[in-house]
Amino acid sequence: ILEDVSDELSVEAAVAMLEATDAGRAVRAEHIARHGIAAYTTATGWAGYPDAKVRELVKKATAEGFTAFKMKVGLGAQSDMRRASLLRSEIGESG
Repeated sequence: ILEDVSDELSVEAAVAMLEATDAGRAVRAEHIARHGIAAYTTATGWAGYPDAKVRELVKKATAEGFTAFKMKVGLGAQSDMRRASLLRSEIGESG
């Protein structure tokens, strides 16, 4: 597997980088065990969804514990900005 990175750095350098982070492994593992791995949902921000569906999906995802949301863009700046405002109003400032 490490041979796949040899166009950017040597196998020895890759191993050294991994070994250098080994000291903090237990702390990182404990953090993941306590808090889980952060993830975002893509289900809420599809470009073709009507506003009511976006609101419904954001509320559902928030209830499921999501705190990060991905929004599709590309329907034009005005549409993207309006939809971003919609998502922000549903998520709140803490999301």
